[in-house]
Amino acid sequence: MNLRIRPFAGTSEDFAAVAEIDNLCDPEHRSTVEELRYDYENFDRQRYVLRYYLAEVEGKAVGYACYQHMPYRYHPKRF
Repeated sequence: MNLRIRPFAGTSEDFAAVAEIDNLCDPEHRSTVEELRYDYENFDRQRYVLRYYLAEVEGKAVGYACYQHMPYRYHPKRF
């Protein structure tokens, strides 16, 4: 197995992969591609940090990671 971790590209395929993984992990709080895209595109990246990474095996996303500032609890040195 060859695991590759890469930055999130913001493509439709990346959003679909994150939504699929989210929904498998937490089926009671389902996410849609549209909701994820809206949140991603409307996050104030001028002021706050937001980073996503995808983990892939043979080109298929099998996991993701995210770190970000929480705007409602913002502190410049905490994530």
